[in-house]
Amino acid sequence: MGARLSDGAALHRGVVNGVQIEVIKFDEYLKEFESEDFAMDYWYDEGFVIAQGMLEKFSEENWNELLKNLNNKTVEWKKRLAYCLHDENSLWQLKILIELLDTEDEELFELSVDSMRTFINVNTKSEILQKSTIITRIKERLPSVGKPIKIILEDFLTKIE
Repeated sequence: MGARLSDGAALHRGVVNGVQIEVIKFDEYLKEFESEDFAMDYWYDEGFVIAQGMLEKFSEENWNELLKNLNNKTVEWKKRLAYCLHDENSLWQLKILIELLDTEDEELFELSVDSMRTFINVNTKSEILQKSTIITRIKERLPSVGKPIKIILEDFLTKIE
């Protein structure tokens, strides 16, 4: 933080209208993929890698800002976010994935469960299981999903139980 020489006002680097620039850039980047101008292949080939790189630079404040504004995002935006979250050492990413589980959108739920599989370990099991509906919801979904999703859901259950 610095001070403006003319009047001594506090200057906050990287903040626009109370939102950190890193969070704004990430938000705008994911929003770009909601338009039809981008091929889905680009997202899976390169786009998500760029998004993950942006997330790697996030500070505690950035993560907190992202989590705070998560409910204001579209389902498509949330799906892309869930696809990017794989750093098992980041409790922020785990918190966000747990929040993303609270959805009626089955694809977002499945993407979140898929990403969450990398986070399951002795230290995180209890935090994940606090979201008690996840196990029930997975077991309810198993009979009606295709083979690839079934493998993901069963792998999650094996790791968590």
